[in-house]
Amino acid sequence: MFLPINSNSVFFFFASKNETLNNKIIEPRVPINLMKGENSKKKRICVGRTVSDCLSGIMDIKYNDILSIYLCNPDKDAIYFPTIIDVPDIYTTGEFWLTEPIKLKFVYKVQIINMYNNQFFYKKL
Repeated sequence: MFLPINSNSVFFFFASKNETLNNKIIEPRVPINLMKGENSKKKRICVGRTVSDCLSGIMDIKYNDILSIYLCNPDKDAIYFPTIIDVPDIYTTGEFWLTEPIKLKFVYKVQIINMYNNQFFYKKL
């Protein structure tokens, strides 16, 4: 599923191993697992326009992991477009950062069924 960035309402996907975030508000933070050279100062919530974008931005995903997929609708002023200086692999991940707290809505769970070159293949559960 692809959601356009230029619509009146902007929606993003958020992926987490935490299955208890439905209708919860999460706060921006610096991720625990950063890639070498990634911005270690800016607090953010990493999201993607597609589920695949979300998954490619998570450092510690493994084969058979189960993740909860959430949808969020941030205020446009909260959307930060990271650069290659912020995230060296930004052209691979396609991630966006939210800089303000956001409420999440559970969509479905996925299981990682294959991984190749920072691309994750999954099935909906």
